[in-house]
Amino acid sequence: MQDEIGRLLAVVERQQQQIDQLIQLVERNERARSAPPPPPPPPPPPSADAPIDWMRISGRERLLAWQQLATFVEALVLRFDMHLDVTPCWWRHGEAVEELTGLWLSRKAAYRKGAGIHTAQPWLNSLEGSRERLRDRLATCREGHIDTSMRGRVWMDDATRAAFIEAVRQDVLASGPGET
Repeated sequence: MQDEIGRLLAVVERQQQQIDQLIQLVERNERARSAPPPPPPPPPPPSADAPIDWMRISGRERLLAWQQLATFVEALVLRFDMHLDVTPCWWRHGEAVEELTGLWLSRKAAYRKGAGIHTAQPWLNSLEGSRERLRDRLATCREGHIDTSMRGRVWMDDATRAAFIEAVRQDVLASGPGET
């Protein structure tokens, strides 16, 4: 009988340990539910091989891209004596930002670790094409920045749009009934 009582006591002791563990899990779960959720982790920095789409990136990723692009542009201007090609207000011109971003990313690809020996020359050829396009795009700002931001905001004014609609209406009327 003594053995039977000893076995029962051991079973009760194991059950009590399991009950204590369950109580601890329930208490931990309740504390976790009542605590405010942790802040989301910051987005990872853009991959060295990832393109930069200025129309889609925002927040920390955008800030990092601007910082890296500005560093690249300054080094590019100084290294290749592009003072007349890239004006200090380059960052105010969307086309120039896109051109310089493409140039920056293609240079990163050309000079990345493990790149072949034939990657630099195509990048240098690309630089010459970009240099000409940048010179053209920034030509208005040789004596200082000229704001052209409204130029791209209104492509077709109301009078021109009305004339277009009327021309389409006249064209449709002139063409006669269509086949159905």
